[in-house]
Amino acid sequence: MNEELPQSEINVQHALLWLLNPQAAPLESYNEEVQRYVTALSAQLPTLGIGDRTEVLIEAHRREAAEIKAAKEIRSYNRAKERAAKIDEDEFSSALESEEGRASLAACFAADALSTDTLDSIPDHEPLIADFINRDTLSRIFGPPKSLKSFIALSMAAAIGTGERWFGYATNQTPVLYVVAEGARGIRPRVRAWEEMNGRKMTGVTFYPRAVQIGEDDQMRQLIAYARQGGYGFVIFDTQARCTVGHEENSNSEMGKIVARLDKLREHTQAGAMLVHHSGNEGGRARGATAILAAIDSEFEVKRDKGTARVTVKSVAQKDMAEAPDLAVEAVKTGDSLALRAAGAFTAEPISVKIIVTGKQAQTLCGIAEFGEIGASPTGVAERLGRKEERSTIGTHMGALKRKGLIVKVPNTGRYQVTYEGQQQADAIAAQAAALAREVAAAQLAVGEP
Repeated sequence: MNEELPQSEINVQHALLWLLNPQAAPLESYNEEVQRYVTALSAQLPTLGIGDRTEVLIEAHRREAAEIKAAKEIRSYNRAKERAAKIDEDEFSSALESEEGRASLAACFAADALSTDTLDSIPDHEPLIADFINRDTLSRIFGPPKSLKSFIALSMAAAIGTGERWFGYATNQTPVLYVVAEGARGIRPRVRAWEEMNGRKMTGVTFYPRAVQIGEDDQMRQLIAYARQGGYGFVIFDTQARCTVGHEENSNSEMGKIVARLDKLREHTQAGAMLVHHSGNEGGRARGATAILAAIDSEFEVKRDKGTARVTVKSVAQKDMAEAPDLAVEAVKTGDSLALRAAGAFTAEPISVKIIVTGKQAQTLCGIAEFGEIGASPTGVAERLGRKEERSTIGTHMGALKRKGLIVKVPNTGRYQVTYEGQQQADAIAAQAAALAREVAAAQLAVGEP
C-alpha cells in the first residue's frame, strides 16, 4: 500500500517539474512554497528561457529570501549582544561578591584617592599667560571673520615663545608649535610685522604650514611625538574647522572624539592646547556643539569694533581661575601686514583705507560681507539687496571684486566671502556712508533753525 507523500515533498516535485518545462503552466498558478522552491533552485541553474513576468516573480521571491536572511542575522546579532551584556553584568557583579575581590578593587581605587591633608600634593597650574591660560589645559579663542583672532593667537604664541610680556601680562617661556591650517602664505608678513613692532626676532615659535587632522590617529601621533621630542609647551590649531575635517562640528559625539585626542596631546606632553574657531551665527558663542564647552578650561571671544582697528579680547569662561579682564588692543599697519599693540599705548595713525570700489560694486561687496564666513552666491546677494532681477549683473560685479582680491570663493561651494582687504573696504564704505548721513542730518537741522 502506497503511503501518501508529505505536502512539502509534493511541492518539491512540482517545482522540479516546472523547472524542466517552464512553459507548461504559469509559475503564479502554483502555491507560495512551490514558488520559493523554484526561486532557490533556479539560482543554481543556467538561464531557463522564462518570460519577463515569471522572472519578476522569481526576483521578488529572491528579495524576500534575502530580507528574511538579513532579519535572521540581525536577530542573531541582537541575541549575541544581549548575551554579551549579560556576561558583562555577571562579571561585574561576581568581582564584588567575594571579600577578596572587593579588597583588591578597593586597593586599586585607593591608590589615587586623596584626603584633605594630601590635596596639597596636586601641583598648581603653571601659567602660560598670567590670568589667561595655563599649561596642560585646553583653551579656545573665537570670533567672526576678519576679527583679527588669528593675530591675537599669533601674539600669544610670540609672547610665550620669546618670554616677553603679553600686553603687560607675564608669561612663562616655552617653545610653541603653531599649526597654520588657514592662510599659510600670510604668516610670514605677520611675523615680520610683529618683529618690526616689537624690535626683536620672534623666537621659540615653530610653524607647521598645513592642517593637522586632530581626529586622524596617524597625524596626531606624529604631532604628539614631535611636540614631546621638541619640548613644546603650547600648541595652537588655527583653525578648529580646518583641523577637524570629516567631523561634524555640531555633533557632541564627534567633538567628543576631538577632545579625546587633544587630551592625549596634553597627557603625553603636558602642553597647553589652543583652538582658534569661528563664532556662531548669533554671536557671543563659538560655532558648533556645546558639549565641547565642558572640556575647555579657558575660552575667549574676539570682537572688533566695526570700521576700526580696535579689538577686544573678552573672557567667556575660566574653569580654574577668575575670569580675565577684557583686553583692548589696536592693529597698526606695519610692513606688509598688521601688528597689535595695547589700545592707547601708542600714538599711531589709524589704518587708512583708500576706497577702490563705488556704486553697485560697493553695494555688492557690502552685501557679501553681511554673510560673514558662510559666504554668498549671486542669488543670495541679490535677495539680500532686494534686487532679485539683477542676479546676472551682480554676478558680473562679483567677478570684478574677485579680480581685485576683495572676495574669494568658499572651497567646494558656489559662494564667495570677503577677504581681509575686502572687509577693510566694506568697513570704510560703511564709515563713509555714516559720515555722510551725519552731515545730511546736521544740514537738515541747520535749515530748520530760525
